[in-house]
Amino acid sequence: MNCDNMKQLLISYHNNEVDPGEPDAIKAHLETCPDCQLEHRSIIDVQSKFKQVLSTTAELVSPPPDAWLAIQGRLDPNRNRFAGLTERIARATRNFLDTPVWQKRLVGSLTALTTLALVATVIL
Repeated sequence: MNCDNMKQLLISYHNNEVDPGEPDAIKAHLETCPDCQLEHRSIIDVQSKFKQVLSTTAELVSPPPDAWLAIQGRLDPNRNRFAGLTERIARATRNFLDTPVWQKRLVGSLTALTTLALVATVIL
């Protein structure tokens, strides 16, 4: 195995992602090649530092343990999600009925085109 092939395999080797027969060949090459040994050590160092940065960052951005309790306390379980829906529908209907005929036709045409486009997307 030559060094160019080896350098491509070293990251996979370090992550235990090589094909079943390759680890022995990689180990044998690493025992005899100082350049690839250095490359392998560099990969190990970089991955180690990367893991350290990730764990430190995760600690910094993790919410405090009582965060969910604070959010949950602010939620109102008795809140009616549909309160005022009837009034909003009535207002929208009145507004629609007050618009000129050409606008109604335009809205109807756009609705039909949108529906047709959605159906065509699902079929195709």
